[in-house]
Amino acid sequence: MTIGYILSRTRSNPAKMPILRQALLPVPPKFTGESARANETQRQINADVLRFVFIVVLAPLQQVA
Repeated sequence: MTIGYILSRTRSNPAKMPILRQALLPVPPKFTGESARANETQRQINADVLRFVFIVVLAPLQQVA
């Protein structure tokens, strides 16, 4: 299983067909360079979103384990 993006050379390789994508990760916006405070706020938002995505995607695996 993978979380995220699968390179086309891996995705198209018959030997690696058992790979199962569980989720596409959100791509955060680029930093605008306006201010360090705005960048830090955006970094925190990005981290919170990614943490939530992992919780949602991996929750079914906790039930199995």
